[in-house]
Amino acid sequence: MRIHFCGADRTVTGTCHMIEVNGVRVLLDFGMFQGPREQANQFNHWLPDGATTADAVILSHGHLDHCGKLPLLVGAGYKGPIYCTPATADVTRVILEDSAKIQAEDAAFLNHRARKPGDPPVQPTIPQANVGAVGRLFRLTPYGQRTEIKSPRGAGLSFTFFDAGHILGSAYVLIEYTENNQSRKLLFTADVGRYDTPIIRDPHALPDEVDCVITESTYGMVKHGPMSMVEPQFLEAVKSCIARKSRLIVPSFAVGRTQTVLYYMQQFIHSGQIPSIPIYVDSPMGVEITRLYRKFDENYDEQ
Repeated sequence: MRIHFCGADRTVTGTCHMIEVNGVRVLLDFGMFQGPREQANQFNHWLPDGATTADAVILSHGHLDHCGKLPLLVGAGYKGPIYCTPATADVTRVILEDSAKIQAEDAAFLNHRARKPGDPPVQPTIPQANVGAVGRLFRLTPYGQRTEIKSPRGAGLSFTFFDAGHILGSAYVLIEYTENNQSRKLLFTADVGRYDTPIIRDPHALPDEVDCVITESTYGMVKHGPMSMVEPQFLEAVKSCIARKSRLIVPSFAVGRTQTVLYYMQQFIHSGQIPSIPIYVDSPMGVEITRLYRKFDENYDEQ
């Protein structure tokens, strides 16, 4: 097996890895780099050699730093399948559509206000027309289903999604293949969630040992406090604002964190710990993702 680290290499954004084994070439995620404008522009217009002729893309989840360059790949000629869970397909569509809109607005602003005379017009990384083309390549693959990827060039490999407990539909990928007459397993973790978070399930236990792991370490050696501390701390903040008749503004990610905040607020009201108060989600994407959480309730845990 050959592994090419094409993103999230000594950094934690723009995830993309290319593996080649038994004549098959597979891309693990195809994310957008998020950082300084010049550096991001350079990386986000770059495609690894052989990417457009890969046999498949395996997409772990719908966050932009894992899926954001898929429209660029498809626009460059990629026509193969993009394997992902059903929930990830819907989340990714929302994320890409929102990102394409923002980039178009950003490019229009820069061309109008910041472009120097003689400079070429700024172009968005994600053309809005390419987002729909990405969706047509999705191959919806449920958790636990072993899926074969074959190629005219070789014998192929198989993969299985397991719930990563990160966001709705997120998965880590167990890849199985034979090399030198030996069965081998590679685990691509992508982003793994925390245990005991509300709404979605905890990360699924691995079924067996593996030979190789590709993982990310966004927080490094940082140790988070226990999830049991989150609810009482949040409740205290909410009660304090109610007592002072003030407003509580919670900046939060539209995917995952917003839904967690709404869950806690609903629990506080239903249990009588706070009165029924108006709650506003000032994010069209946050509202749309919340609808998807309701659609895919089979991903919930016991809570």
